[in-house]
Order: sequence, then structure tokens, then C-alpha cells
Amino acid sequence: MKTRTVNRELMCELTTNELLEKSEELATALGRVDDLEAEKKKVNDTVNYAVKQEKATASYLADIVRQGEMLRPVKCSVRESEAGNGTVVVARLDTEEIVETRPMNDMERQEDLEFGKKDQEDATEILDEPDDDTTGEPVQ
Repeated sequence: MKTRTVNRELMCELTTNELLEKSEELATALGRVDDLEAEKKKVNDTVNYAVKQEKATASYLADIVRQGEMLRPVKCSVRESEAGNGTVVVARLDTEEIVETRPMNDMERQEDLEFGKKDQEDATEILDEPDDDTTGEPVQ
């Protein structure tokens, strides 16, 4: 009769050292699980925030598409009404459409004062005089 040797997985009682080693491995594995769950929560929070942001953007864009219009900056002119009735007219520069007619505010009611206009005219006359070619002084 022939005998042979084989390896089989069988239950074996652990020694004290083996039990201590497996306890340390268990603690390490549980610590890694806690770390991964915390990381998963951070990732989920980040993804959930991103999803909320994208939903808000989609909702905003859906409103624009549904309405067929949106607010955006447009250059406008602001001028006193030609009727001289103390009103201001605001018109788009691109289409010349009047977008607002309103009473003048206190600042707009103030007339432009021409302080120093005489002094400016005198200065302009001096600057307009021809220079002497050699000295840079005005010709007299």
C-alpha cells in the first residue's frame, strides 16, 4: 500500500502570539475601513455639491430657453427729454429702443456751471500763438 502526503485547509487553534498578530491585523484593517468611509463621505459630499450646482445651472438655462430672453449688459444713452419737461430718456444704443422714461433726479436737474471758462479761453489763446523758432517763447 502506498502513502502520500497532501496539504489540506483544516481548523487549527491559534497560539498566543498568533492571536496577538491577528488582533493587530484586525485593528489595522478596521482603521483602513474607517479611513475609506471618511474619504467616501468627502467624495460623496463633493459630488453631491457638484450635482446641486449643475442642477441649478440647468434650471437657470431651462428658464432662459423657456422664456426666450435673458438679462445682459447693453450700452444705453441717458439724455434729457427733447420736450424739456424735466424727464430723462434711456435708450439702447444697439437698437435705439427707448427702455425708460423717468423724471430727472436732483443731480440731473443741476445745470452745468461754467466756472473758469474765461480762464480756459485765455489759456487757449496763448497756446494758439506761434512760437519764436529759437527761444520757444510766444511771438509778441
